[in-house]
Amino acid sequence: MQVDKVADTIANHGPPVPDKNERPRFLFAVKIVMAEDLVPLDSSPSSLLDTFVTLSDEAGNRLVKTRTIYESLNPRWEETHDISIDKPLWLMCSIRDRALVGQHDVVGRSFICLNPKEFGDFLTHDVWLNLENTNNGHQGRILLRISMEGEKDDVQFYFGRAFRFLKRSEGDMMRIFIDKMSPYIRQSLSRPVLKTLIKAGSLGLDYNKALGNVTALYRSALGSNASEVQIPLPHNEKSRVRPEELTDVEIERAIIPLFDYFDANLHILNTYLSETAKDMVMMRVWKEILVIIEGLLIPPLSKLSSDMKPLSDKEVDIVFKWLKFLRDYFYAEGEGVSLEKLQNQKYRDVVSIRLYYDWHTDTLMEECVRTMQQSLREAVPIKKRVKSVYNQRNLGTIKERKKVKKEEKEVSNGETIMRILRMRPNTQEFIAQQLEMMTTVQAERERAQVDRQPRRSQRPRQAEISQVPPLPSAAS
Repeated sequence: MQVDKVADTIANHGPPVPDKNERPRFLFAVKIVMAEDLVPLDSSPSSLLDTFVTLSDEAGNRLVKTRTIYESLNPRWEETHDISIDKPLWLMCSIRDRALVGQHDVVGRSFICLNPKEFGDFLTHDVWLNLENTNNGHQGRILLRISMEGEKDDVQFYFGRAFRFLKRSEGDMMRIFIDKMSPYIRQSLSRPVLKTLIKAGSLGLDYNKALGNVTALYRSALGSNASEVQIPLPHNEKSRVRPEELTDVEIERAIIPLFDYFDANLHILNTYLSETAKDMVMMRVWKEILVIIEGLLIPPLSKLSSDMKPLSDKEVDIVFKWLKFLRDYFYAEGEGVSLEKLQNQKYRDVVSIRLYYDWHTDTLMEECVRTMQQSLREAVPIKKRVKSVYNQRNLGTIKERKKVKKEEKEVSNGETIMRILRMRPNTQEFIAQQLEMMTTVQAERERAQVDRQPRRSQRPRQAEISQVPPLPSAAS
């Protein structure tokens, strides 16, 4: 159906809409992004958690439940849920550790109020909630990304809401595929594999004997030649010392099981999925690979200290060799995913890590300050309007939004440098200051933008919004 044309026809030729004396409703999009520094419930320092998140209202009714992320103290859910309200609503956000038998233990919980007055600017707000536990106190924190829009009684809004629900269902299907494949990818591209590879190289083990059953299938697809596309070295970077004990063949053989896994599973998906769905899965798998390799090199951005240690020069070289082999595998000499899609902004961000990885700490700090000041002075990024029902009402509006996003110049070197600094001693205070400055400037720019924009006619008057109810007790 051509919903936009139907809406125009109704607006121009339809009967007048009678006035309705109804309490305004508000549609909140709550994205449960991630948690960090969760505390294991066991006393063992090596214990991990299998966590999921629930959102409950004041009466204890569960409104939202995420999938479970296994064996992680820094889980990422990246799930968005819609909550429709007609008055301010307190939500209890709980993280639980999944148990095979019996009740799921509560890792930590906190409260957030969906108040239309606070989210009436229709911008996306990042809200960090500190998690508490009655027995153990502070239990880490969780990030919620919240936006709001007023519900509207017209055909575009209802069709847009239905279409957004279908797109999220499609995304959930893709997430199921990735969740099944991600553990094996993480296991194959991990620090233990790096350590084992370097140790085996230093001991002079015979890889031909150890992997005697491996064929040359992958070398035919991934073999080097003069015309292949190389991962570019950043400008003015000095050449790294290659591991003399290991050849490219040996480095690639370390992840041959991962190529076997891709061949088996992607062949099944290619058989049963449509061409469009198959391409989406391939790009989601590639994105997951980039995220895993990035996490192999640097910790996530946070003002908290990190126990993660930097890799050696040999290990960094091996990681980027793996990235090249995987990129060539997905490119398949032009028959697979195009290089334009593979070498996207995320890929370029990962490649830029090697430029700064072995810089001195003081030099990194100076470059971080210079980069941040330049980005704030030249082109401070302003938060875009939320992914509302209207701008997600059909494929055309979604494609237009992606086109605009692609044309925007993204500056992330400052964040990359701060993530590297998290692995250096005595940098926690500097990182906290830089993050606080970013947050302050961002908030000032957003307020100035909102003040310059005219108030929307559909925005409800403040007097029409009910008062915020008292904070419910944790026992409820």
